[in-house]
Amino acid sequence: MLPELLPDWEAIEAGKAEIVRRARALAPEVFAAPRRQGQWSYAQTLQHLAIAEGEVTRQIAAMQAAQNPSALPKTSPLFVLLLTKLLRWGIPLPAPPNMLPPDSPLSLAESEELWNEKRAIFKARLEAVRTGDLAVPIALHSIAGPLNARQVLALADAHQRYHLRQFPK
Repeated sequence: MLPELLPDWEAIEAGKAEIVRRARALAPEVFAAPRRQGQWSYAQTLQHLAIAEGEVTRQIAAMQAAQNPSALPKTSPLFVLLLTKLLRWGIPLPAPPNMLPPDSPLSLAESEELWNEKRAIFKARLEAVRTGDLAVPIALHSIAGPLNARQVLALADAHQRYHLRQFPK
């Protein structure tokens, strides 16, 4: 992975480790039960994070297969900044339908395994980014539009931080 991306990658790795640590500290019945009426359970939140990373890797793969991703319009850095700030401030944003967890979520072990699989693919996709491509879009985000590698990592970090807040310390 490029040295320019490594600090951001390490941040999302640390965030994931903390979420998993907090999830493991929960009693199984607490992990599986909805936190409040109308909210996801911790199990569903963990599975949502894995599903979201799977969607990001799908978006990256689609962009890598595109004929000329550098010809796509650039996403406004201010829009990406706003989106990351909203998540970091804890302002709820609706999850896209393709990132919703199922009503019957996986167990903690199954969720961890799924997230580990998605994370490995995510890392492999980012390792394909070369120095000259740092400004080139690598993913087509459903809300933000075309994103470069740094923007993908910034949103992934903000998304994890948003959900980390939901897990007890």
